[in-house]
Amino acid sequence: MMVETATLQVHRDTKELLKRARRPGETFDHLIRRTLAEAQANSETAFLREVQDLLDDRGAMRPLR
Repeated sequence: MMVETATLQVHRDTKELLKRARRPGETFDHLIRRTLAEAQANSETAFLREVQDLLDDRGAMRPLR
């Protein structure tokens, strides 16, 4: 399988932030994938909490007519 790579231009400040966010031995690719996976999980969790809050607030529900 051929590996595809891409070069991304980032500001020096951003590169330093990425360096600080890396775990020991972690590549930038793994850092970005981990960060995106965590962001997706956090987004899904926030959505599910919002839905649960709506379901828990039964007094606010009105019958459809």
